[in-house]
Amino acid sequence: MIFSVRKIVAFVMLSSAGVLFQACQPASDMYCDIPARFIVPNVLSVSPTLFRSCTSLGEFCTITNPAGDALRLHFTSVGTADTYNLTSLQDRTIVLGLGGLIVGLPYMEEQLEEQGPKVVCFDMTCPNCYTDYNISHLMQYRRLGFVDCSSCGRSYDLNNIGIVASGEAGRALFRYRVSYYQSTNSLSVSNR
Repeated sequence: MIFSVRKIVAFVMLSSAGVLFQACQPASDMYCDIPARFIVPNVLSVSPTLFRSCTSLGEFCTITNPAGDALRLHFTSVGTADTYNLTSLQDRTIVLGLGGLIVGLPYMEEQLEEQGPKVVCFDMTCPNCYTDYNISHLMQYRRLGFVDCSSCGRSYDLNNIGIVASGEAGRALFRYRVSYYQSTNSLSVSNR
């Protein structure tokens, strides 16, 4: 009996150590290496949908560049959408990850954040389909705070660092570095 209790205690301690090790990983490990570049000097003038996603808790929007329309960006949220026409040479250097971006202000603060919620940015491509099968399958943003992959059936929680919320366990969403400056209303997404 004592021997089995010791095994249980040892197992619990090792499991706890593993969880603590994962929780203490450097913040840089949570960002992907997929190229992304998106800079907006005045978010409100570009898209009211994007502005709302950067300033309202629990709001997110997708940013896509529809096929065949290299000079236009679409910003879509649940129930709203708008379009921005690209005109300058700088705007044409935009790289939206694998297939689009998801930007928003989660209502759940990350444990390491000191100043409250900050804007986050994820890739619209399902990370599990891409990593496991090399398929760039775009997810759908159909309900507040979640994106769904119709290929693998997973749903991801945007308010909780992009983890799998339902479906088979797997990788969290690909994430990009993002900065939103409220004083100038500017947004910058980049991982390079």
